[in-house]
Amino acid sequence: MAGSGNSLAKLTGIPRRTLENYLSGRSEPKWTALAAIAKAVGVNGHWLLTGEGPMLVKELGQSDTRKLDEELLRSIIEAVEDAQERLDLKIEPPVKKADLILAVYDMYDNTGICPDPTKMTRLIKATV
Repeated sequence: MAGSGNSLAKLTGIPRRTLENYLSGRSEPKWTALAAIAKAVGVNGHWLLTGEGPMLVKELGQSDTRKLDEELLRSIIEAVEDAQERLDLKIEPPVKKADLILAVYDMYDNTGICPDPTKMTRLIKATV
């Protein structure tokens, strides 16, 4: 979707060799890499993580100006903070935490499921 491996590497800032390792299954991408890939090629983050739902963001029928679900966003921020505390993690720089929150928001917003703090902890532990 990016045109080539080199194009995807440029769009995401992920080295080409690292992308090849992800595609071959030699290594698993962290959430920051998944978020960068999804954003670069317009892929639905939920689909990228689970294989469920529409593959492309444009298939979701949403625009970049969609209204945020403030209650959902608050609950995700609380769950991320709780998971950080449980796992004794410090996600730095702050933009990485914001990317994680946005990726999780997109995932839950697209499914309509409320975030579960225990599942959030497992998700963050697996992707950080």
